[in-house]
Amino acid sequence: MTTRSYWCLLLLLSFITVSLHANDLIDSFIVKQIEIEKKFLDQNLSSDVMEMLIKKQHHAYKNFFLELISKKAHLRSYRDLYADEIAVLQRRMLINQQRNNTQAYRRDDIKVHTYKLLRNMRQTIYDVMKATQYKDEKAFDDAIDSIVARRHHKENLLDIQAYKTVRQNGASGGISDKIRDNIIEYEAVLNVNNTLSSELVRYKKTMYDAVKLSSFGLISLGYKINSSTLGEELNRYIAWSGLNSAKLVFILIILLVAYGLRKLIVTLTGVVLQRFFNRSTDIAYIVQSVSGVLSLLMVVLTLDIVVEVYAGFSEVLWLDRMFSIIYAALITYLVYRLLNAVASVKMEHFRRSQYLRHEVINLALRVTNVIIYFIGFIVILKLFNVDLSAILSGLGIGGFAVAFAAKDTIANFFGSVSILMGDLFEQGDWIEVDGYEGTVIEIGLRATTIRTFDNAMIAIPNFKLADNGLKNWSKRQLGRRIKMHIGVTYESDFENIKHAVHDIRQMLIDHEGISNTNEEISHAERYAKLVSKEDYKGIKRNILVYMDRFSDSSIDILVYCFSKSVVWNEWLAVKEDVMYKIATILQQNSLSFAYPAMAIHYAKDEDNET
Repeated sequence: MTTRSYWCLLLLLSFITVSLHANDLIDSFIVKQIEIEKKFLDQNLSSDVMEMLIKKQHHAYKNFFLELISKKAHLRSYRDLYADEIAVLQRRMLINQQRNNTQAYRRDDIKVHTYKLLRNMRQTIYDVMKATQYKDEKAFDDAIDSIVARRHHKENLLDIQAYKTVRQNGASGGISDKIRDNIIEYEAVLNVNNTLSSELVRYKKTMYDAVKLSSFGLISLGYKINSSTLGEELNRYIAWSGLNSAKLVFILIILLVAYGLRKLIVTLTGVVLQRFFNRSTDIAYIVQSVSGVLSLLMVVLTLDIVVEVYAGFSEVLWLDRMFSIIYAALITYLVYRLLNAVASVKMEHFRRSQYLRHEVINLALRVTNVIIYFIGFIVILKLFNVDLSAILSGLGIGGFAVAFAAKDTIANFFGSVSILMGDLFEQGDWIEVDGYEGTVIEIGLRATTIRTFDNAMIAIPNFKLADNGLKNWSKRQLGRRIKMHIGVTYESDFENIKHAVHDIRQMLIDHEGISNTNEEISHAERYAKLVSKEDYKGIKRNILVYMDRFSDSSIDILVYCFSKSVVWNEWLAVKEDVMYKIATILQQNSLSFAYPAMAIHYAKDEDNET
């Protein structure tokens, strides 16, 4: 398994169900493995049975290592159990060699090599137990690798091929049968010897974690639970489910600890956030955004540990990979939720900043989200053992084709950058482009969404906004235009019209809602631009009132001015008030509004009929 925490090694406790002495455990295990290897040498063994024996063998080695670590305190010092047997056989081999008894010599030579392999295995196991003193995982790994390499370097193996004919001859009788039995036993012991090395490398991480747990006394606690009277009685009833009393107790503990840990993590998250945020509503919002993902992550972690405890540390590759992928996906989503929650809270501060536009933060956040998901995707591919170098090289080769296929997406992205860098518009602005008019809702990576005045939402690709001319009605600080022509009748006195024009002009100058040149506008910023500051900031203060033209039915007076407010409803109120005042001024100057009319004149007949 991947590093999940030392919790998953609690399964060690369930394996301690016998009270063998550590030294007896070694001997018993080696004998059992020799019998299993002899079964593998059976030519009539089916592939299904062989596969089942291999799985049982892996499980047996793991249990052996874990149980041995749990009892290493009772392990006696190393003693060569085979020294006497080897000495007797070697003395007999010398006599048979002198007498030219080749068959007897070969029989004893095979047995000597078998004892040496057994001695080597016992010595290896003792060396591994000494290596458990290392507190650093890398040092322990290096020690195991060194032990395995050293034990095979000093081995003096027997040439099995030289005895091939003896093994195949099943009717020799006498000493030949003994040689055949010895060579079969030697092969089995040799296979055990080689398998021991591979399993040591396979389970060195498991052994290291078991050593760490044993220092806390958890292994002995598990043994006590299983060997207690109540534990043994409970095992009789739950053995059918694959559980035992130690497993059951620790699964319950894991569930309780996981529940409490979830509450603790949520609480600590709130405490940490208090150091960065002042408002309790902001902290509550962020905690609420991530608490669901944290809870799901804790549920998956708890399920993973419970499955590991129940399954007995079985090396199930697909299960390990599945949980690893789930962890990668949840952690990626957790980072995404946390980042966006913090950004949402901070956005209010960004809106008040005159140096940092929140649209830029929004774009940066979207790009960051894409990067987060991309990293999570790469991690998941790595967990599937996908060759990332091949993918990256493939992206380099097919980059041109991908860029061509996604040219619109790329154009939209750079269009959004162009909009933000050029400060063309921002959220809330009233814009008009390509026949569409409305309020900007959001400037996205691909398109900008606007809400039209008939309450429809339209998404316009960013490259069109960047390339086409657009009107931004909100980019004005002072002055929204009021323009009208007032028609008076041709019967009006021109002196009255002249006085009315003067009165209207003065009324606009004095009007509190109309912008005029008497107001002072301060400019805090300096612009290195060859343009008028007022034009750049959108400030209009013109007041123009003149008799403008002689129309078909009226004499027209031009009224051209700007309201101080650029807000639509406020502009309408100012415009309405101006119109009322103009009507009053016309009435005071004995002027009447003209309307379309047609006058028919009849010529007088100068010749009088008589």
